Amino acid sequence: MKIFRRIAKFFISPLALGIAITLGFAFFAIVFYSYKEEIILKKENPFFDYFNIAHQITVDMRLQVRGPKKEIGPVAILAVDEASLEKFGHWPWPRNRVGEAVVKRGIKHLLLRQRFCFAHQFCFDI
Repeated sequence: MKIFRRIAKFFISPLALGIAITLGFAFFAIVFYSYKEEIILKKENPFFDYFNIAHQITVDMRLQVRGPKKEIGPVAILAVDEASLEKFGHWPWPRNRVGEAVVKRGIKHLLLRQRFCFAHQFCFDI
């Protein structure tokens, strides 16, 4: 009987209640974000609709609190056209050639998306 009372006392304690609530919300969040599109499109459970509305409102509030993002500066496009290929050779160019172009123009941030396609090989994106 004492063991039963200890177990009951533990499960009624604030710690156990806090753990149960946390696990419940974690499970709910995992289910919601894993199947968000299916749940919202089916509209079978209105609770998920209310949760989605609350989620969208909190996203708006978080973005307002964050404020506008700082600009990173001007955007530069390094275009590879036929004239560039004739002047510098076939694509992909060596890293030092791309690096020289970046340094020459004073670019601080670089997003490089390349598509490697060769006649004798398959194509893949990086």
